[in-house]
Amino acid sequence: MINRRPLPAPLFLPLVAWSAGIVLARYQELPQVWIPVAVAAVLLLAAIFIKQIRLGLLLVSILICGGIRQEIRQAKQDHLAALLSTRETFRQEIEFECVNLISSPNGSYQIRLRKLAGVDSEADLLFRTDERLVIGGIYSCVAELRALKQDSLLDIYPSRYSGLAIPLLHLKHLNKETKQLSVNKIRASLLDNLDRTTGAHSGFAKALLLSDISSKQQYRERLTRGGLIHLIVVSGLHVWFIYAALMVVLRLFLPKRFSEFIAILLILGFAALNAWSAPVLRAALMIIILILSKWSSRPVAMLQVLSLSLWIITLIDPAQLFSISLQLSYLSVAVISLGVPRLFKPSFEHSFIRTLLQGQLQYLLMSFLVGLAILPVSLYYFGTGSMNGVIGNLVGVPLIGLILPVAFILMLIPSGWGITTLLGLAYKYLCELFLNWAEWVAGLPLWLGSNYLSLSQCLAACLGLLLFFLLIRKQWQALKYLGVPVIIGIALLLVIPAWVLPPKPMLYIFSSGSSDCALFRFDNDTELMIDTAGIYGSYNDAQELNEEQLFENNWMQNRLLRFLAKQGIKELDWLVITHMHNDHYGGLASLCRAVKVSNILISDESYFNPVWQHLDSLKLFSRSKIHIVTDTLSMDIADARLIFLHPDRDYIASDENNRSLVLKVEHLAGSYLFTSDIEAEAENYLVRHYGKLLKSDYLKVPHHGSRSSSTQAFIDAVKPQYALITAARRNRYGFPHTEVLQRYHNSGASIHTTANGSLVIPLESPRR
Repeated sequence: MINRRPLPAPLFLPLVAWSAGIVLARYQELPQVWIPVAVAAVLLLAAIFIKQIRLGLLLVSILICGGIRQEIRQAKQDHLAALLSTRETFRQEIEFECVNLISSPNGSYQIRLRKLAGVDSEADLLFRTDERLVIGGIYSCVAELRALKQDSLLDIYPSRYSGLAIPLLHLKHLNKETKQLSVNKIRASLLDNLDRTTGAHSGFAKALLLSDISSKQQYRERLTRGGLIHLIVVSGLHVWFIYAALMVVLRLFLPKRFSEFIAILLILGFAALNAWSAPVLRAALMIIILILSKWSSRPVAMLQVLSLSLWIITLIDPAQLFSISLQLSYLSVAVISLGVPRLFKPSFEHSFIRTLLQGQLQYLLMSFLVGLAILPVSLYYFGTGSMNGVIGNLVGVPLIGLILPVAFILMLIPSGWGITTLLGLAYKYLCELFLNWAEWVAGLPLWLGSNYLSLSQCLAACLGLLLFFLLIRKQWQALKYLGVPVIIGIALLLVIPAWVLPPKPMLYIFSSGSSDCALFRFDNDTELMIDTAGIYGSYNDAQELNEEQLFENNWMQNRLLRFLAKQGIKELDWLVITHMHNDHYGGLASLCRAVKVSNILISDESYFNPVWQHLDSLKLFSRSKIHIVTDTLSMDIADARLIFLHPDRDYIASDENNRSLVLKVEHLAGSYLFTSDIEAEAENYLVRHYGKLLKSDYLKVPHHGSRSSSTQAFIDAVKPQYALITAARRNRYGFPHTEVLQRYHNSGASIHTTANGSLVIPLESPRR
């Protein structure tokens, strides 16, 4: 028996060093570029003469080079980004190329800026217009340019766009008459052809073949739950399918090597049509590397192929290293290539049925191990994970293998041909079969939702899986050297963050538009939330809200529940609902369904409100104790004291806003006054009856900064050091009003608004 040694992968360790340098430079600013360049050069020279530590010197120099590459990328801040960093919005003439349609109903496009006020500039922008743009078209117009709102607390993914552009004058199509082709024009033509040839399921084909963003959402939920989302998001699997199909066709007419050369060109063209997305580029590079190694008669290890392809991608754009799709893509391929043990030895003596069953069992094992490997990463980023794909892939992958070539042909042929109708019917039948299968698989129980892992937990789980894969692959030598260090690393990752980095006491004033939601995190893991923000759209508070509005179409469901899950908050100790306007109670149903709320504080007016009674009839509060506030009240929560000042038993309000609960939170770190939507009438009452108690360090400005509130007498009584305003940027009410801002400015208060993102205020006690 020949004992074959594994093929070497000399690029793996340098890749690890290169990647570490990119990561360090992203989170730690480097000194002037010439300094690390000089250090790297010195280390390289030293490596030539000092053989004993040559490898270490080379790895450190490569790490520095990775940091330099990332620093160079970060230094390329375009002219527009520099302007928007100092000005929130401005108007200017722009020239741009239309790159992609993002959403047809919303008239949203991705554009690439060419000129700003006649000066060459390069940036990707979000563009909104009622006019239909031609993909690949060059346009000019006077536009309002705005900085895109990015909430560092709630937004998981950084925006891919430098800003938002809205045309103010008619668009000029500069290259309307040109016949020059471009990748984007070809892409637009193919998308239009798919609309004509694939009918009602055109969105499926456009997402499958061309990564069309506007077509993915309608399928995302069921495919995510079914563990099949990777089959509709253009990935390496599609590239390998297409490469195999191309080789079958080309080999009918051309020699093998020439067929492979043509296939390489076509695969690169496919990657260009998909905007060089990381998974597609990864698969294309792997195919090219394997073909070149075959041409040179030099076999190459799969780890070497993965290392070289990732090095090329991060050399072109180091930011791709932080792309979730790239991380999941490489992790999946690494498990398939390196981590799946072979259950059966191949043999020509076995029957076809036995060989088929063995193949299915091997595929089940591979699918299970891939799902297991990506589960920690998926839970860290999305809070969801599905092992339903282990079953779903058995039928889903073969179906996609049939749908893909049919859709590919329909993308290329005209709609008037006779064969188009036959292929269209086949495509429709296969799509419906796949979607029905996905619907059934999505109902299987192997699904986790709203279960986020922290970074330390994710890393610990990945290290544990590394040991597991070494064990099932019988890598005893690696286990001998890595076993103990990895186990120690897992223990440190799980224990140290809980001991050394417990949750810090904090106040969050969330950016929820022109609505209210705040969260106190006190010592001893005690939480207090004040209001639950609003419902999307405009609704009458007197009407009975439907299930979609209560549970889905609200800010809490779409934004905050993910944050709470990621913070590990599965039970909320105290919740205050200040009054029954939907910009304050709008997320209540979603919150109570997702999280156990132990205690809810409301006023007696709110309790007898028809909206509250309707919510109560839905059994939403079965796990909660309801406390009705009928008068001024003081109570202790953890290391804080809550004082309810309004409305007291003698106050008779004229409207819902003035009936809002007003509470003061006293803590060693300071005092915090929450005033909900009270207006001048309630403010004057509070000043007359509780003037001395109003003084606070932090004031949540009444009614989002409306001119109907924040009287001078009230501001003088509170004497806030910080005025906190909850209002959306450019909201239809004009909040906060200019005269209100002026009054707070004149009082000496530091003004902060959630229009620019959530506010985070540490509850740090003054040093003694």
